[in-house]
Amino acid sequence: MSYLRSMVERLLGATSLTVEAKSEIPRPRKLKKDTAATKPALRVSHLVYGRETRGQRVVYCKDPDPRCLNKAVSEAVVLHRWRHRKLTGHVFSGARLLPHVWRAIASAFPDKAETWWMNDEKAIAEKIQSARATKSVLWSALPTPKIFFALCQACGPERLNKLLSRHSSPAREKKFGTPDLFLFSVELRTGRISNVRFVEVKRPDEAVSPDQCEELKFLESLGLAARILRLQERSG
Repeated sequence: MSYLRSMVERLLGATSLTVEAKSEIPRPRKLKKDTAATKPALRVSHLVYGRETRGQRVVYCKDPDPRCLNKAVSEAVVLHRWRHRKLTGHVFSGARLLPHVWRAIASAFPDKAETWWMNDEKAIAEKIQSARATKSVLWSALPTPKIFFALCQACGPERLNKLLSRHSSPAREKKFGTPDLFLFSVELRTGRISNVRFVEVKRPDEAVSPDQCEELKFLESLGLAARILRLQERSG
């Protein structure tokens, strides 16, 4: 009996030591995902086919189909696919944003956003036309009246003021971090702007600049949906 008891005690002691040793082994840390590259969802394919170099530009098939003959640069491909999204009661739209778009808006609309953000497209069109007539260096960066109106509705006056103030700073004159695309949908029943996205589009081997990362974080800090969409090339 004493022999059996001693054997049991030895086994229990070994088990205890094994458990303690396992508990001391550090677990591998989980790497945090880059949320800017995954959220918010766009629900358009990021797969591209038919890579072709034209001069200094890289173009792909607009549709996620290697048989597609219509090609464009990365930003235009994503914009094309977004505009063809289907959702009952919605029409999808958007535009490419030029680097100095916010500075151009601030130049054309120098007053606080509360005084003009609710203007209709006609009033906006007249103001933009007047700004373009001045032949300012920045006039070409102004969006169309339709896109300008959508930007106003998507951002609201408080966020517009913060964006315009930020980009009007002389310190940001040579910073180019504005995302490539402003995407949204319009609810057919109400005309309301929804599904707003600011998107920086990157090819597989294209780096994201510090200015671009900083701008995406700023947009997120305002409560606006902003992200990177990295394309993945496929052979057809």
